[in-house]
Amino acid sequence: MLAAAGALLVTGGAAVGAARLGVLPLPALDGLLARATGPREAPPVLPPVAGSGPAPSGAASAPRPAASASASPSATAAEAATGPDAAYAEVVRTAPVLAEVMASRGPIPALANASVRQLVALAEDAHRHEQAEEALHLVGLALEKDPRSIEARALHLSVLLRAGDTPAALAQADAYLRDTPSPMLAELRGDALAARGRFADARAAWIPDPNDRPAAAAVRSLALNGGRVRSQKGQSKEAKRLFRRAAVLDMQDLEAALALAELLLAEGDPGAAAAWAAHACELAPEVGAPHALLGRARVALGDSAGALAAFERAVKCNPSDRASVREVVRLRGAAAP
Repeated sequence: MLAAAGALLVTGGAAVGAARLGVLPLPALDGLLARATGPREAPPVLPPVAGSGPAPSGAASAPRPAASASASPSATAAEAATGPDAAYAEVVRTAPVLAEVMASRGPIPALANASVRQLVALAEDAHRHEQAEEALHLVGLALEKDPRSIEARALHLSVLLRAGDTPAALAQADAYLRDTPSPMLAELRGDALAARGRFADARAAWIPDPNDRPAAAAVRSLALNGGRVRSQKGQSKEAKRLFRRAAVLDMQDLEAALALAELLLAEGDPGAAAAWAAHACELAPEVGAPHALLGRARVALGDSAGALAAFERAVKCNPSDRASVREVVRLRGAAAP
């Protein structure tokens, strides 16, 4: 019964609008869940600020399933980022909002007696199949049963990160960590910070003690090996998250920087890809592959002159790189009067 209900959930469900909301306190989410069982002709109006009203009895310290606090730009341009590593900030995309998903879909009678663990397992399956709304719906049902479930909270953050909604993931991680500290949630917060180009903050989230070099090395090694495994399995978004963690923890890691740049470019984020490819060129100036990758990223950005320079350097480093040779011929021809 549980598996069948999960299958129905993965293949069905109403579409949900992607309006961005403020951090939503649990009392407001409870109200949405209560209303979800009745007629729903239009999305409810949600409070924009967390903690704006008294919590109901027994929920004074409840967690805050949330979305980011401001509207997301288009998926073709990165949100404004500041700081020394701002050039590495990745494109922001909009993920479904947990409260809206719950309001639209409501409870599932067949899963009324499912445990939190079972609901999280179903949500993980939907997450693996890139079905964000279905995963969030099941996460919401799990959090309704146990608002402090670390597994459900972590999966909520993972869905937001995989969707590319890093501002929402960061806001939600902050809300969860204010309620209950958790190393797992702190690590996911670090992933959101790294994707926003806030590398120093990300490292502090992953390695609280900056002097603990063995811990840093262990985390970096696990991330790098995990990225390799996920990449071999074709799990590109999870591989990207892990390669990013490895690259940020060790900015001298050529493999992680190149792998991350490749994944970002394939995903349609040439700006961040170019930043990591340029960094890889600095690490290995006599190796052709980073220069060729930088050329491809600059082509995607519309920077023909920069792309030509990168491809020329790639050919100088590796004259047998036929793809780069072709790009040099093409770009020189396009630039000719």
